[in-house]
Amino acid sequence: MSLFPFSFCIISRMKKILLSDFDNTLHFQDGFHEKDLEAVSSFQKEGNLFGICTGRSRNGTIVALDERIHCDFFINATGALITDGEGNVLYRKTVPLEKAEKLFETYGKRYPFLAFNTGFDFYSHAAYGEGVKQDFSTVSDLTEGICGISFLTENDLAARKICEEINADYKGYINAYQNGPFVDTEAYGCSKGNAVKELKKIYGFGKVAAIGDARNDLSMLEEASPSFSFNASEDYVKERVDVLVDSVAEAVDYLRKNG
Repeated sequence: MSLFPFSFCIISRMKKILLSDFDNTLHFQDGFHEKDLEAVSSFQKEGNLFGICTGRSRNGTIVALDERIHCDFFINATGALITDGEGNVLYRKTVPLEKAEKLFETYGKRYPFLAFNTGFDFYSHAAYGEGVKQDFSTVSDLTEGICGISFLTENDLAARKICEEINADYKGYINAYQNGPFVDTEAYGCSKGNAVKELKKIYGFGKVAAIGDARNDLSMLEEASPSFSFNASEDYVKERVDVLVDSVAEAVDYLRKNG
């Protein structure tokens, strides 16, 4: 637990804090929406705080942000890593190496697009995507520790089934979450929701607002006040949040008026 001056804790309770999922919430296939970027920048200039909560690695998130937003904190690897805006580690939990090796042996050959998330970077044997490193031979080469493992399956149904398998076979060591056709895993007990709890303790936040679009955001949204999702989100998600909006900019506007 990080120690902060008492005065900072008092000030932090006065600020408004917004956490946003990244993919399909703040960043889309066509990139960022300028209205969202302007709203976040204005929100921060007013003295409020903004952070990202994502399954991506920290460096991968920063590359994608392309200096369009400067976050006050990051939650990466689906809650296994929390850092401040300068990259200082506030919280980190890793998967036992032998469990990561076993999972790789079980699913790595079946699904070649499999990547290891150290919290700071993604590593994969295959050409997995922009910002993914390939400079390792075995799982044990990743000496900085593995926060999570992600891989692409055939479809949503296959991903859901594999998540059930992993959660049963690796109980106490690894959590698995479905993210569309992807399976995202991290150290047991980690989740976006648990990371929100840790963030509150670390900074002394009274409450944190959050916005997300998918089922893997639900634990974060359950810990948030208020919680936001999109009118276009699936019903299962919409039914579990406080406010429905059409953009991050609308969520920021709501916080200004009702925060």
